[in-house]
Amino acid sequence: MMKYYYFLESVTDVADEFPEISDLVSRYETLQAAHDSLMDRAAIADKQQEEQGSALQDLIRAKTDEILSCNNTIATMQKEQEKSSERALQKQLESERQISDVAERTLQLGQVMMACENIYQRCCDRSSVQRKARSSADADETMIVIDKLLFIQDYLLDLTAITKGREIKGDKHRQGAPVGAGALVGRRCWHGHSRHRGVGVGVGDALAL
Repeated sequence: MMKYYYFLESVTDVADEFPEISDLVSRYETLQAAHDSLMDRAAIADKQQEEQGSALQDLIRAKTDEILSCNNTIATMQKEQEKSSERALQKQLESERQISDVAERTLQLGQVMMACENIYQRCCDRSSVQRKARSSADADETMIVIDKLLFIQDYLLDLTAITKGREIKGDKHRQGAPVGAGALVGRRCWHGHSRHRGVGVGVGDALAL
């Protein structure tokens, strides 16, 4: 132990700031305490750095997973949006086709009704029987058109019966048969349809047609 004492005494001899060994020992203890404090703080800082680094890595992984989940959600929503847009386009095209079909059918219906009206007027002009038309208050437009078509049908059936009667009359005449027999057959056919249908087509009408 004496050698340490002599060493410390020699240090005090060359160092003016430490006149006594006790001052040197006190300085050592102070520096040792500061060193220990710094080492403790460094250890605490290292531990905190490790903990914060681990927390940062956990946060990075969590945010990375969250970003991947968001990207997957965005991709799924984009696919749904594309499918919805495709379905909407198909619905729009189907709607346009339906509108076009309705317009075409409306045009065709209008043409058919115009043709029906023209034929009906011609039949009325040539028929000798007055017909009371159904009023719009009694039925809708469809029923009125149906009545006109039935009238045209009856008119044509009567006209056909008259034509057949005239053909039979002509055949009998050419074969030398009595003229009255063929005319009688034609009149029977005509009157039969007229009584059944209520239209009445005269012989003059048949000749005019």
